[in-house]
Amino acid sequence: MKIIAALLTLITSIYAQGIVSVMDFDAEGYIIKKVGYPSNIVPLHKKGYFAYAEYWLKGKAGRFYTAYYLQGMAPNGSELWAKPIYDKGKPIIKPIKLVKLQNNIVVVGKYLDKKLEHQWVYKVFSQEGGNPIGLTKNIGVSQVKMSDKYFQDFRENHTKTHIIWYAFQKELKRNDFPINISVINAQGRKLWERSLKIKVSSKLYQLHDINADSKGNALMLFTRKSYEDSLSKPLVVFYDYRQKTFIYDTLET
Repeated sequence: MKIIAALLTLITSIYAQGIVSVMDFDAEGYIIKKVGYPSNIVPLHKKGYFAYAEYWLKGKAGRFYTAYYLQGMAPNGSELWAKPIYDKGKPIIKPIKLVKLQNNIVVVGKYLDKKLEHQWVYKVFSQEGGNPIGLTKNIGVSQVKMSDKYFQDFRENHTKTHIIWYAFQKELKRNDFPINISVINAQGRKLWERSLKIKVSSKLYQLHDINADSKGNALMLFTRKSYEDSLSKPLVVFYDYRQKTFIYDTLET
């Protein structure tokens, strides 16, 4: 914790705010425990330039709203720009992670609202000047209401062209594996969102890994739940979202 606190002090003291303890930011009067630490850092185009998101109160350092701000920084620590992660009339969006996709930065977050805490959203910003591209959108499958019963997560693919979001019920004991998936591209357009039923027994298998390829199709790896189960071989599942077809391939171990 001391190492983390020291690192975050270095990051945030670049500008007006500085973390002076685990609980409080100096001169800001809010509790870290409630709003969270600044986000992860993502590099910008120019060497040494970077961006991260931080919570600010209205009126501090010229901030017009109480919100998290995406901030572009120069190597010498000066702020280049700051854009609120905000939509008028909506609750505050707390970033979960910043993702750099091609020329844009995608902020994936959730509303600081108990009624909406399970609804993850995303907002896209340009790397040049941090200008927002479109409004905040639901990253998940719109027809599926998230709750404590679901596990949900997301990741960017290796080519930095897509983000894949996925969710499934935590306690599954069925002959198939229902999963909800949505994929967005670097411009913030959602390519597809579907509720799929994979022909894999959720009694025997668990989702070990998932990602999107460079075209936005889904790749999944399922492995056996029990090490004592020597009959259930690892299974790779490929889903072509345009053709709406599956390809199943068993891995020999």
